[in-house]
Amino acid sequence: MINTAFRVLLTANATSLLVIIFLVQKGITLGDFLGGVSYLGWTVALANAVSYLFYLAIPILSTGLSIWLSKCLGKDEFKAGEVASIEHANNSFLPSQGKIIL
Repeated sequence: MINTAFRVLLTANATSLLVIIFLVQKGITLGDFLGGVSYLGWTVALANAVSYLFYLAIPILSTGLSIWLSKCLGKDEFKAGEVASIEHANNSFLPSQGKIIL
């Protein structure tokens, strides 16, 4: 269960950065989201910088949470003699686009 939560959190981290870039590029602030709620009307007066700092805090806090959750993951160990070799990663695992002849 921790492994699944960790993966979902990392996916949300990566996606949140794209959402934040979009919101900042379009100039959307917290006042735009919360302006229609009567008791949160004061958020319309917030400066853009406050909204952008809030946007920035989301991935920072979720990254901290994922680092904290990582200590709950399983521990992998390599024993002497188990690893035959270590190679550089390359694109050999990707399928090649060859012609199919029927």
